[in-house]
Amino acid sequence: MWQLTRPSSSLYQDANGKVHPAFYADDARGRAYGFELLVRRRVSQGLFGWLSYTLSRSERFLESGGATVFNFDQTHVLNLAMSYTTGGWRFGARYTLATGRPVVNLLDPSGQGAIFDADQDDHDPAVRGGARTRLPTFHQLDVRIDRDFRLGPLEGSVYVDVINVYNAQNGEAYQYEYDFSRRGKLPGLPFLPTIGVRGVLR
Repeated sequence: MWQLTRPSSSLYQDANGKVHPAFYADDARGRAYGFELLVRRRVSQGLFGWLSYTLSRSERFLESGGATVFNFDQTHVLNLAMSYTTGGWRFGARYTLATGRPVVNLLDPSGQGAIFDADQDDHDPAVRGGARTRLPTFHQLDVRIDRDFRLGPLEGSVYVDVINVYNAQNGEAYQYEYDFSRRGKLPGLPFLPTIGVRGVLR
Protein backbone atom coordinates (compact mmCIF):
# COMPACT_ATOMS: atom_id res chain seq x y z
CA MET A 1 0.00 0.00 0.00
CA TRP A 2 1.22 3.51 -0.76
CA GLN A 3 0.07 7.14 -0.49
CA LEU A 4 -1.40 6.41 2.94
CA THR A 5 -2.25 9.26 5.29
CA ARG A 6 -0.01 9.81 8.31
CA PRO A 7 0.37 12.57 10.96
CA SER A 8 2.90 15.24 9.98
CA SER A 9 4.72 18.09 11.75
CA SER A 10 5.90 19.79 8.55
CA LEU A 11 4.91 23.26 7.31
CA TYR A 12 3.74 24.48 3.94
CA GLN A 13 3.41 27.89 2.30
CA ASP A 14 0.22 28.99 0.56
CA ALA A 15 -0.08 31.18 -2.54
CA ASN A 16 0.03 34.34 -0.39
CA GLY A 17 3.26 33.31 1.29
CA LYS A 18 1.61 32.47 4.59
CA VAL A 19 2.98 29.45 6.44
CA HIS A 20 0.60 26.79 7.78
CA PRO A 21 1.11 23.51 9.65
CA ALA A 22 0.51 20.42 7.52
CA PHE A 23 -1.15 18.14 10.03
CA TYR A 24 -1.18 15.18 7.64
CA ALA A 25 0.86 13.86 4.73
CA ASP A 26 -0.04 11.19 2.16
CA ASP A 27 3.36 9.54 1.67
CA ALA A 28 3.10 6.62 4.10
CA ARG A 29 3.43 3.02 2.91
CA GLY A 30 2.26 -0.28 4.32
CA ARG A 31 1.39 -3.90 3.61
CA ALA A 32 -1.15 -6.50 4.66
CA TYR A 33 -1.10 -10.26 4.17
CA GLY A 34 -2.75 -13.40 5.50
CA PHE A 35 -5.38 -16.03 4.70
CA GLU A 36 -8.90 -17.06 5.63
CA LEU A 37 -10.40 -20.52 6.11
CA LEU A 38 -14.18 -20.99 5.91
CA VAL A 39 -16.07 -24.21 6.64
CA ARG A 40 -19.82 -24.09 6.01
CA ARG A 41 -22.64 -26.56 6.56
CA ARG A 42 -25.42 -26.35 4.02
CA VAL A 43 -29.00 -26.10 5.28
CA SER A 44 -30.02 -29.66 6.07
CA GLN A 45 -32.72 -30.85 8.47
CA GLY A 46 -33.10 -27.28 9.68
CA LEU A 47 -29.45 -26.92 10.73
CA PHE A 48 -27.08 -24.37 9.21
CA GLY A 49 -23.73 -23.07 10.35
CA TRP A 50 -20.26 -21.94 9.48
CA LEU A 51 -16.83 -21.60 11.05
CA SER A 52 -14.25 -19.09 9.82
CA TYR A 53 -10.69 -18.34 10.88
CA THR A 54 -8.62 -15.41 9.63
CA LEU A 55 -4.88 -15.02 10.10
CA SER A 56 -3.77 -11.57 9.00
CA ARG A 57 -1.06 -9.01 9.53
CA SER A 58 -1.32 -5.31 8.73
CA GLU A 59 1.83 -3.18 8.95
CA ARG A 60 3.06 0.35 8.28
CA PHE A 61 6.63 1.14 7.21
CA LEU A 62 8.69 3.55 9.30
CA GLU A 63 10.98 6.26 7.97
CA SER A 64 13.89 4.26 9.41
CA GLY A 65 13.02 1.42 7.04
CA GLY A 66 11.48 -0.96 9.56
CA ALA A 67 7.82 -1.87 9.96
CA THR A 68 5.34 -1.55 12.81
CA VAL A 69 1.95 -3.16 13.37
CA PHE A 70 -1.00 -1.02 12.20
CA ASN A 71 -3.24 0.43 14.92
CA PHE A 72 -6.23 -1.71 13.89
CA ASP A 73 -4.39 -4.98 13.21
CA GLN A 74 -6.16 -8.13 14.42
CA THR A 75 -3.85 -11.07 13.84
CA HIS A 76 -6.34 -13.80 14.71
CA VAL A 77 -10.12 -13.72 14.21
CA LEU A 78 -12.37 -16.74 14.82
CA ASN A 79 -16.13 -16.75 14.13
CA LEU A 80 -18.62 -19.56 14.73
CA ALA A 81 -22.31 -19.22 13.82
CA MET A 82 -25.09 -21.81 14.07
CA SER A 83 -28.82 -21.72 13.33
CA TYR A 84 -31.48 -24.39 13.81
CA THR A 85 -35.12 -24.17 12.58
CA THR A 86 -37.96 -26.42 13.70
CA GLY A 87 -41.75 -25.99 13.85
CA GLY A 88 -41.72 -22.23 13.32
CA TRP A 89 -38.93 -21.68 15.84
CA ARG A 90 -35.40 -20.54 15.00
CA PHE A 91 -32.49 -20.81 17.43
CA GLY A 92 -29.22 -19.11 16.61
CA ALA A 93 -25.88 -18.39 18.23
CA ARG A 94 -22.67 -16.61 17.26
CA TYR A 95 -19.28 -16.72 18.98
CA THR A 96 -16.40 -14.37 18.17
CA LEU A 97 -12.77 -14.53 19.33
CA ALA A 98 -10.25 -11.93 18.14
CA THR A 99 -6.82 -10.58 18.98
CA GLY A 100 -6.91 -7.22 20.74
CA ARG A 101 -5.76 -4.24 18.70
CA PRO A 102 -2.33 -2.65 19.27
CA VAL A 103 -2.02 0.37 21.58
CA VAL A 104 0.86 2.40 22.99
CA ASN A 105 1.71 1.58 26.60
CA LEU A 106 1.88 4.87 28.54
CA LEU A 107 2.71 3.27 31.89
CA ASP A 108 6.22 4.17 33.03
CA PRO A 109 8.19 1.11 34.29
CA SER A 110 10.20 3.41 36.59
CA GLY A 111 7.00 4.46 38.37
CA GLN A 112 7.44 8.13 37.52
CA GLY A 113 4.03 8.08 35.84
CA ALA A 114 3.70 11.61 34.48
CA ILE A 115 5.35 15.00 34.10
CA PHE A 116 3.41 18.03 35.32
CA ASP A 117 3.05 20.72 32.66
CA ALA A 118 2.69 24.00 34.59
CA ASP A 119 1.88 25.95 31.43
CA GLN A 120 -1.12 23.74 30.67
CA ASP A 121 -1.91 22.86 34.31
CA ASP A 122 -2.03 19.23 33.26
CA HIS A 123 -0.03 16.02 33.28
CA ASP A 124 1.81 14.55 30.30
CA PRO A 125 2.84 10.90 30.23
CA ALA A 126 6.48 10.34 31.18
CA VAL A 127 6.64 7.67 28.47
CA ARG A 128 6.78 9.23 25.01
CA GLY A 129 6.34 6.88 22.07
CA GLY A 130 6.38 3.98 24.48
CA ALA A 131 6.47 0.30 23.70
CA ARG A 132 3.51 -1.17 21.85
CA THR A 133 1.18 -3.57 23.58
CA ARG A 134 -2.26 -5.01 22.80
CA LEU A 135 -5.67 -4.84 24.35
CA PRO A 136 -6.85 -8.13 25.88
CA THR A 137 -8.29 -10.76 23.54
CA PHE A 138 -11.89 -10.01 22.51
CA HIS A 139 -14.47 -12.79 22.98
CA GLN A 140 -18.28 -12.68 22.93
CA LEU A 141 -21.29 -14.98 22.60
CA ASP A 142 -24.62 -13.75 21.17
CA VAL A 143 -27.86 -15.80 20.95
CA ARG A 144 -31.22 -15.25 19.26
CA ILE A 145 -34.60 -17.02 19.31
CA ASP A 146 -37.33 -16.33 16.71
CA ARG A 147 -40.93 -17.54 16.59
CA ASP A 148 -42.96 -17.19 13.37
CA PHE A 149 -46.63 -16.21 13.53
CA ARG A 150 -49.53 -15.49 11.16
CA LEU A 151 -52.67 -13.49 12.00
CA GLY A 152 -54.89 -13.14 8.93
CA PRO A 153 -53.05 -10.90 6.43
CA LEU A 154 -50.30 -10.18 8.99
CA GLU A 155 -47.32 -12.49 9.24
CA GLY A 156 -43.97 -12.10 10.88
CA SER A 157 -41.98 -13.18 13.91
CA VAL A 158 -41.27 -12.36 17.53
CA TYR A 159 -37.65 -12.55 18.64
CA VAL A 160 -35.40 -12.34 21.66
CA ASP A 161 -31.84 -11.24 20.93
CA VAL A 162 -29.15 -11.36 23.63
CA ILE A 163 -25.78 -9.70 23.01
CA ASN A 164 -22.81 -10.72 25.16
CA VAL A 165 -24.57 -13.55 26.99
CA TYR A 166 -21.91 -14.08 29.66
CA ASN A 167 -21.17 -10.33 30.03
CA ALA A 168 -17.55 -10.46 28.87
CA GLN A 169 -15.65 -7.33 29.93
CA ASN A 170 -13.98 -6.67 26.59
CA GLY A 171 -11.76 -3.59 26.51
CA GLU A 172 -12.23 -1.06 23.69
CA ALA A 173 -9.30 1.07 24.89
CA TYR A 174 -7.21 1.86 27.97
CA GLN A 175 -8.06 4.78 30.24
CA TYR A 176 -5.30 6.22 32.42
CA GLU A 177 -5.28 7.99 35.77
CA TYR A 178 -4.73 11.73 35.52
CA ASP A 179 -1.03 11.16 36.40
CA PHE A 180 -0.67 8.00 34.23
CA SER A 181 0.21 5.92 37.29
CA ARG A 182 -2.51 3.34 36.63
CA ARG A 183 -4.82 2.30 33.82
CA GLY A 184 -8.07 0.43 33.32
CA LYS A 185 -10.08 -0.95 30.42
CA LEU A 186 -12.81 1.07 28.75
CA PRO A 187 -15.47 -1.68 28.41
CA GLY A 188 -17.58 -2.35 25.34
CA LEU A 189 -21.20 -3.50 25.22
CA PRO A 190 -22.37 -5.31 28.37
CA PHE A 191 -25.00 -8.06 28.60
CA LEU A 192 -27.80 -6.63 26.42
CA PRO A 193 -31.13 -8.45 25.85
CA THR A 194 -33.70 -7.08 23.38
CA ILE A 195 -37.21 -8.16 22.40
CA GLY A 196 -38.72 -7.28 19.05
CA VAL A 197 -41.56 -7.96 16.61
CA ARG A 198 -41.33 -8.02 12.84
CA GLY A 199 -44.52 -8.00 10.76
CA VAL A 200 -45.49 -7.86 7.08
CA LEU A 201 -48.95 -7.36 5.57
CA ARG A 202 -49.66 -9.75 2.69
